[in-house]
Amino acid sequence: MTAFPLEARIEKYASWVGPCLVWHGHRDKDGYPVTCIKLPGDVKAKNRRVHRLVVEGRDGALAGDLVVMHTCDNPSCINPDHLRVGTHADNIRDRDQKGRGNFSRDVRGRKNPRAKLTGFDVEDIRRRHVRGVRNGPNSTKALAEEYGVDRSQIQRIVRGDHWL
Repeated sequence: MTAFPLEARIEKYASWVGPCLVWHGHRDKDGYPVTCIKLPGDVKAKNRRVHRLVVEGRDGALAGDLVVMHTCDNPSCINPDHLRVGTHADNIRDRDQKGRGNFSRDVRGRKNPRAKLTGFDVEDIRRRHVRGVRNGPNSTKALAEEYGVDRSQIQRIVRGDHWL
């Protein structure tokens, strides 16, 4: 097995979306880019958050208690200019100052910081979906597979239950 350096992975899995270098590869449950990589000194490869690898490539190894913070508030961004190092307390303070601390179940649509879909995705889903279509590229099943969400999520979007 040959090593697949981080630079090659970034070239393969990331692209510029406005000022952000957005990772389109695997992400963890919180939306942060993850890649399985073996670093010098490792016995075997393991999953690591890409934005942390980018900062360590720029600044050197980080102490275990330091976190990487996004100035752009985009978890999938790996642009080194948008990443800075801080403590967990710094990160919480930054989150609260920006009003991003509400993870309530009542926060829906674009205001939910864990949303998988964007407003543009929802508009596209609603535009493409035709009620009564059971098969084809615009069915709820096909749209769910395309956008990586559950079919019931697509059904709620089409009915207007979500993303009001």
